Amino acid sequence: MLASSAVRAAGERFAGPRPVGAAAAAAAICFCALFFSGGDAEAPLVWIGTLALLLAALLAAAAFMGVLPAPRFDAPAAAFLGCLLGLAVWTGASTVWSISPDDSWSYTNRTLVYAAFAVAGVFLAALFSRPAIALARGAAVLLALVLGWALLAKCVPALYPSYGRQPGLGAELGLARLRSPVGYWNELALLGDVAVPLALWLAAPRTRRIGLRAAGAVLLFAAALATLLTYSRFGVALAVVAAAAWIVLDGDRVESLAVTALAGGAAAAVFAVALTLPGITKDGQVRSVRAHDGWIFALDVLAAGVLVAAAVVALARLERRRPLGATLRRRVERTVGLAALIAVLAGLIVGGVYAGRIWHSFTNPVSSQINSQSNRLLSANSSNRWRWWTEEWHAFTRHPFGGTGAGTFQLSDLAMRRTSLLTTTEPHNVPLQFLGETGIVGLLLYVGAAVAAAAGIVRARRRVHGMERAAVTAVAVGL
Repeated sequence: MLASSAVRAAGERFAGPRPVGAAAAAAAICFCALFFSGGDAEAPLVWIGTLALLLAALLAAAAFMGVLPAPRFDAPAAAFLGCLLGLAVWTGASTVWSISPDDSWSYTNRTLVYAAFAVAGVFLAALFSRPAIALARGAAVLLALVLGWALLAKCVPALYPSYGRQPGLGAELGLARLRSPVGYWNELALLGDVAVPLALWLAAPRTRRIGLRAAGAVLLFAAALATLLTYSRFGVALAVVAAAAWIVLDGDRVESLAVTALAGGAAAAVFAVALTLPGITKDGQVRSVRAHDGWIFALDVLAAGVLVAAAVVALARLERRRPLGATLRRRVERTVGLAALIAVLAGLIVGGVYAGRIWHSFTNPVSSQINSQSNRLLSANSSNRWRWWTEEWHAFTRHPFGGTGAGTFQLSDLAMRRTSLLTTTEPHNVPLQFLGETGIVGLLLYVGAAVAAAAGIVRARRRVHGMERAAVTAVAVGL
């Protein structure tokens, strides 16, 4: 249906403020989701999810009426939204055969909220001439706020008392692993991983403003430090992979290598200092110890951040006065590439030599559950994940078509485990969780959404150039 001339004129009259207002509303909802979601708590999901659904509905209605530009749904976008909405419908249908209909309905609501964010994102993209740049900038700002608050909460005990000793409330509340404001360390580590390519994008030479390049380097430093303080082994490995992927795909590899070395080296140095501060990295510390060590940690973080920014500014100015020659650039790239190849081969050789020991440690018995201290970063112990994956696979083989019902892994774990008192609501493996809880249909919908998203990113990258192409690359690597 075509909009009337009056509606079309109104849309043209408000073409400036309305996209800004819609983008601000979306940013506010994303801010709430990052800072007030309470991890996997159900209560915040109600009001945050309601806001996301309302925003998606309003944007769709405004586009339909011609007040706002309507998106062009190519095949990847249609397939992505179709699979995601289909997944929400299928998780809802799983309540019929679920072993816990209440849990399945909760997961249905959560999946529906994810779909609402996706729909809102598609309609928001149509409001900008260069949507990838707008998305990358907005995501970088939000992630900078999250990571900054996470590190600040380590410096000021009052911002997150749960890092310290809480008499009578359980020892688990005193864990020192970085998790504020999202409430879960692995989730915070993944947010740090997403920030890595976005930070490298800001720090790239094609960003003309030296101040923005310095800000990108500081964001990379904060992402690396926060990820290390979560003690998430997968998060640290994924951050390295994300940085490597950006460097391979980006045209300014030497500059990206320099920024990565500066920010990563500074983060490693501050993390090493943090390991000597009980109030930062030790569990169950009293408030006075946390406050004392918090000041030391804050000064270290500030000093390292300033040094990283100053070094990037100096390098950027030197680069403008004396640009690197093509021969020297290729030589540096080949040297670093050769060093990386040697490191990978050495890792494969060591892994092959100790394969049996590593496998035995990974498939650990329940009695060897790994702790949440910093030494877990050097352990191959799967921390019960192998047992959880095995249980979820058995759940799938018993119910291959529809699974046991969305959100029911905890009951599957309780039914199959033998000795451990440790329980979890998820198997810590997303594809396997979809397979066990929603069957082969749910897994195909999940994989379909992922493949469609990848195809859309590849198509978008081919159609744009320069700064926008780099933004698409950063978003793609982050996802």
